[in-house]
Amino acid sequence: EVGSEELGDIYPGEEKTFKFSARLFGKENETKTAKAQISFKPKNLTASYQSETTFTTVIKSVPLTFDFDLPSKIEGGRDFSFSLNYFSNLDYPLSNLGIKIEYPNGFEFISSSPKTLEKTEWDISLLNKTDGGRIEIKGRLSGNTDEQKVFKALLGIWIEDDFIALKETSKGIAIVQPSLDIFQRINNQDQYLASAGDSLHYEIFFRNISESPFQELFMVVQLKGKIFDFNSIRSDFGR
Repeated sequence: EVGSEELGDIYPGEEKTFKFSARLFGKENETKTAKAQISFKPKNLTASYQSETTFTTVIKSVPLTFDFDLPSKIEGGRDFSFSLNYFSNLDYPLSNLGIKIEYPNGFEFISSSPKTLEKTEWDISLLNKTDGGRIEIKGRLSGNTDEQKVFKALLGIWIEDDFIALKETSKGIAIVQPSLDIFQRINNQDQYLASAGDSLHYEIFFRNISESPFQELFMVVQLKGKIFDFNSIRSDFGR
């Protein structure tokens, strides 16, 4: 409820006008409906009556800029950084702003600047006209090659306990084949034809052929089939 006014007495043929000032918050192309009610009691009657009217407004534009600075491709398993940039062209300062981000499956949050305990939400205390800022996030993304991952974010304002979204942005990122070379040898041979009862010595070779390092990687080796004696498996460096 924005406000109320005491109308007093209204005589036949008389008109009265009351004006209310307010700011309307929401996303572009979002519709907002205002509703007004009037309660009245005809003279010499004890019964009260009520009448109401509504008016719908479409938000044409929101003079805020809100975008991801995110690479279009990333190698799976590699640490990378991206940012959310925001900027205001409003004629008045905004306070109690917040940013919420939704990560795709397979994303591991590492750190952010400014820091956050929730990993997905940041508060902006004040945003003046022609002011802006940036949230920088570092993480790691895993998934299948050529898989598309979508990051989504909302910029909004807290009004009491409600979060009203003002801007929404999303951007996709594709996972590409990591720049790693990997191959194996069995008993010092690239192609080995085994016989029943043979002991097999596997050597797995890998090399980073990109221009930047990989960190905290791990390797999984699978031996499939009933021909293996799994009780005989030994590894000096693995488990």
